[in-house]
Amino acid sequence: MGLSIDYFSSRQFKKLERLQLSDCVTTSESQQFIYVETKGNIKNKKKLIKKFYRDTPTDMSNKISIVSRILDNKDYLDIPELVLPEGLVAIDGKISGIKMPLIETNINMIFLLNNPNVSLKKKLQHLKSILKILQKLLNIYELKDEFFLGDIQESNFIFDVVEQRIKVIDVDSSYFTGTTPLPARYLATNKAIDKFDKKYPKDPKTNLHIPSRETTYLEFAYMLLNVLSNCSSHRFTYDEYYYYVAHLSDMGINRKIIEFLESLYSMEQTKCIEPEDLDTINCRKDYTYHK
Repeated sequence: MGLSIDYFSSRQFKKLERLQLSDCVTTSESQQFIYVETKGNIKNKKKLIKKFYRDTPTDMSNKISIVSRILDNKDYLDIPELVLPEGLVAIDGKISGIKMPLIETNINMIFLLNNPNVSLKKKLQHLKSILKILQKLLNIYELKDEFFLGDIQESNFIFDVVEQRIKVIDVDSSYFTGTTPLPARYLATNKAIDKFDKKYPKDPKTNLHIPSRETTYLEFAYMLLNVLSNCSSHRFTYDEYYYYVAHLSDMGINRKIIEFLESLYSMEQTKCIEPEDLDTINCRKDYTYHK
């Protein structure tokens, strides 16, 4: 499939409306703009343009490769839960970003999962939906062991209010075999997992963890533990992590969930967890982490 490219001059691009993000939703990768598309049969269709900060030839070559692979595999990735890039954007002839659908009415999941006024029961329902998405992607037969989401964290998911569905919005930061891993919030500064280098290997050129089935479950686990502990669980030391998992066990958390969490910080293959396992968590208890 050929890559679609939308061309802008600097003057044209400066006229685009900047998408305003909340202070809670940070991005070190791009600025985002709203583009009203009117070409061909498309009339007044709003699109989102991500203009990348890092525009070195190597960075953009990697992004182009990822977007190209996504579009080449669109038949397998074209599912309702993914907001897929539609093509590239060039400014003054230089590839500078990507174009994707704009989901106008949405709530970023960071507001729902980090909000103390949202019940634990509701948060676990959201996490259950997210786990279903992650497993759906892991089980795409044609892309088995070839495609993984990279930066799995709260702010890279949104709740589409119109469709009443959780969606992934940072698909262009995914990983295909042969591409270069991109930074992932819950992996890049995590020292506790460095001792498990064979399970969570790093790319020798970038020193970033290579996305895999194992990192997928690890990053999801941090989202779950963040909700339960009310802490940034990816910053736990090795001892703090196991202390808290033992605390959850003492609190009566399902043994299957405990074994899943224990297997993450080990050299063994991560034990499977199913979305329905989250239904067993007693939402009347307080699982807050106390040092």
